[in-house]
Amino acid sequence: MENIWGVCGFDIPLFGEAGEARQGKANRLDFVADRYPAISIKNSERSKRAAQGIQRVHILNKDQNIPKQWKKYLSSGENKESLIAFLCDHWRSYISSSLSHLDCIYVTRKEKCLLITSGTTQTEHVSTREVPQLECDHEEADTILLLHYKAAALSHQRIIIKSPDTDVFVLCIAMQKTIGKELLMMTGTGNKFRLIDISSILNVLDEELCACLPGFHAFSGCDSTSAFLGKGKVKPWKALQMNPRFVEIFSQLGRSAEVSDELVVSLGTFVCLLYGDQTSTCVDECRYQLFKSGKYSDDVLPPDSDSLRQRIKRANFQALAWNRCKDCHNGQDEEHNLEEIDGQFPYLNSTECDPETDGDISDDEC
Repeated sequence: MENIWGVCGFDIPLFGEAGEARQGKANRLDFVADRYPAISIKNSERSKRAAQGIQRVHILNKDQNIPKQWKKYLSSGENKESLIAFLCDHWRSYISSSLSHLDCIYVTRKEKCLLITSGTTQTEHVSTREVPQLECDHEEADTILLLHYKAAALSHQRIIIKSPDTDVFVLCIAMQKTIGKELLMMTGTGNKFRLIDISSILNVLDEELCACLPGFHAFSGCDSTSAFLGKGKVKPWKALQMNPRFVEIFSQLGRSAEVSDELVVSLGTFVCLLYGDQTSTCVDECRYQLFKSGKYSDDVLPPDSDSLRQRIKRANFQALAWNRCKDCHNGQDEEHNLEEIDGQFPYLNSTECDPETDGDISDDEC
């Protein structure tokens, strides 16, 4: 393999051991991480993860034990940022022989990207410099991965992305055609380990269908947007396959910061079809017909038109970030002109997703 994207595992007791990069047979390793800005579409999800309390841990040295309550430790953005800072500093302290067959390591730290390479001799410390071309304002590692994939494709023929995240899987399918180089995705552990050839998936799906996946995934539910109760992913996917005219509709999500009334109406029609109503074109009418039938309780009815509009805005915000994954500057906050109201940011703080189950393809069928 010419290139591998991976992160070290944390099934080991010491922070120093966690910092030893698993290099495999790659000659380049890119380690990317999330940022934690104050205004974030994921604030609600992170608040839920921290509902059981936050364990703030300061990393003092590499011999310090990793916290036993690892999930609780990772529920804090401050803990994650300090861990990333520690890993960066730890790798910068390597001597050149520690890189083995690696030519370089790219490490992201907030907006910056550092390039670590061997010194002039194997006994010297590694050389470190910033890479301005890979500085970016993306919040999620999901999109930063694709930005680094684009950069690596300039000099490598095969790239492996290592991630358990469904969002990354969707982005790989949507973006591989535009970048062009062979792309594999490594996911799962043990008996569930898989190496997925993204190109083989593209041979089955139409190019237009692949292009609409970010919008479809954001609308039907991801780790930052809520799903339709009881519908999961399979039912919306089947509804899309049975009604291919909506492929273009979902492709419009994330094209710009503005959501048109026509897009809201079209997605409302899709929701009606999702709930088995073939005649209604408005979710309010669909809700009324389903309620009148007496077969549905309130909690399984589709959202009303006002709630649906907010859902669409939120999905559009997320899809816009994904669609701009190959650009260093995201620019979402400026375009959406986000304004805080009573400590909230309108449609950015209303999600019912389950952070314990959403966004992981380790147990999914692909």
